[in-house]
Amino acid sequence: MGRVTSSHEDEKYYEAVVKELESGSPRPGLWAKAFAESSGNGVAARALYIKLRAQQLTYEANSKALALERARTNAFLEKLGIKWKPLIILAILLGLGYVFFFY
Repeated sequence: MGRVTSSHEDEKYYEAVVKELESGSPRPGLWAKAFAESSGNGVAARALYIKLRAQQLTYEANSKALALERARTNAFLEKLGIKWKPLIILAILLGLGYVFFFY
């Protein structure tokens, strides 16, 4: 499940990428990919790099947010004395029971 970002949130990632480029510190591998996919056209490569790098930053931020949410959920469940494994097994059994009972 992906997290949807608002246009304002996206904007900060694009701004960060522009600052990377202005400081002369693009990611070499990603820059090479953008340059190659743009057939050596520098302007097109810059535009593609900005798009790809902003996507990376968005993904990284979403991954961190998801990891934090998982940690909070795990801490809450542990506080209640509930472990994930039994919940997963229960969900599978309930799902199988539903399938066999209703189909």
